[in-house]
Amino acid sequence: MYKEITINENYRDDRALCDFVEALPDRFAGGTLIFEKRNTIRRFTVDSASVPEVIVKRFHRLKGIKRLIYTFFRTTKASRAYHNGLELLARGIDTPEPLAFIEIKSGRLVRDCYFISRPTDFKAIRGPLNDATEFDRPLARAFAAFAARLHEAGVLHHDLNSTNTIYRAEPDGSYSFSVIDTNRMDFTDGRPPLDACIANIVRFTRRLDLFEYVARSYAEVCGLDPDAFAADALTAKHRFDNARRRRKRLLHPTRKY
Repeated sequence: MYKEITINENYRDDRALCDFVEALPDRFAGGTLIFEKRNTIRRFTVDSASVPEVIVKRFHRLKGIKRLIYTFFRTTKASRAYHNGLELLARGIDTPEPLAFIEIKSGRLVRDCYFISRPTDFKAIRGPLNDATEFDRPLARAFAAFAARLHEAGVLHHDLNSTNTIYRAEPDGSYSFSVIDTNRMDFTDGRPPLDACIANIVRFTRRLDLFEYVARSYAEVCGLDPDAFAADALTAKHRFDNARRRRKRLLHPTRKY
């Protein structure tokens, strides 16, 4: 078994960070647990002046045919999260700075992988938008403008949901946004086609009142006809939600959706 480690070139002279990354697989259980399902996320303190804390995401262990796929045919989720994060920053889109990623191999095949980034104090938009009885309209408009800015920068985040879009309220009343869970993304030269942009925003909420409001706000930001755009977006939204329900019924036939 051996490790393949990639460290952000800005931190390759940071001995404390490099030592931490080198030892991480053996000490992963020692961090502060933040999230645990298929993937596990922990926070660690690092004896480094430039990077005092880091967030580490350990992806679900690869088994069987997936080990072959992610060794020879696809880059790992950790690698994509790292490189996509750097590309986002290069395009002016905020995300917690990627610091490193690790791939653990046994028998020449990838088994485990880790993604290391800086922490963030941003919060998920889910609470004030999806969960609130009356959603926060200024935040919803700001999110729509952020989605438009993502697309203008040629970014399609394929899991642009209300957990992976995070925000911070600024003292002047404006909002700053950032994205996480960056392993599923595409980048284009210039703005993607409009149908791709619509398909990209249908997953951030199941609330149709919120979705229509965001769709209209998005159209206004982009100089499009709000009525026509909202109609197209709602059609795509219904199609997406129906397909998702069908998939879940096939996977979990005893549950109610």
